This record gives sequence, C-alpha cells and structure tokens, in this order.
Amino acid sequence: MSVQRLVSVWLPCMAVTLLLSGCASVKAPFVPPRGGIVTTFSAPLQYNFGENGAAVAAESGSASSMYFHDPILTGMSFAWDECSIEEAARNGKIKTVHYADYKWFSVLGIVGKTTVTVYGIR
Repeated sequence: MSVQRLVSVWLPCMAVTLLLSGCASVKAPFVPPRGGIVTTFSAPLQYNFGENGAAVAAESGSASSMYFHDPILTGMSFAWDECSIEEAARNGKIKTVHYADYKWFSVLGIVGKTTVTVYGIR
C-alpha cells in the first residue's frame, strides 16, 4: 500500500474521529450508574459540614430535569428543564449553599429524571 493511499484513507478517518469525540470528552459533575430495567440512585454532589461534622443547613430547594433517549429511530437523546445547583438554590430561595445531592431515576435508559437538591441558608 502506498503512502498516498494510506494518507487518503486514514486522514479523513482521523479527522472524523476527532470531530465526533467532542461530546465524549466533556466531564459531567456526576455520572450515575446504569441499571437494567429501572434504576434509582441518590448521592451527594458537594458538601460542607460544620466543625462537629454535623450538617449546618436546614433549608432546601430543588430543581429537576427530564430526558428521553430514542434508541430505535434516531439514537438521539433529548432533555428539558434545568437541574443545576444555581436553579435549585433559586427555587428554594437559598442564598448560601452548604451542600447538594442528586436523585436519578431511569426506566430502561429511555426515559428518566434527575433532581438536584441544595441545602443552605435563606
């Protein structure tokens, strides 16, 4: 195989690979585990405990986001609403966020809901 043939075949393949790898390189703040049929998961996102190890926040606010994944026709995923820490704090009128957690629910990996809850001081 000639060098020109190698370049003409591999160069476009490498360019496509680099262009399509953008979404794969984004680091999410959390990646929930995948289950088979129904998955529900809850875990902390961030925390800040007081001097004695006890939680220092009593007030909370939450925000949710839904998603749908079409595995058959398009292979695309669609999500709506915002479930950021900022949105959860705004919904709960929290001025100072001490810690946050999230809950993730999914059915067959096709439809799901993520809820972020923040705890802090109003």
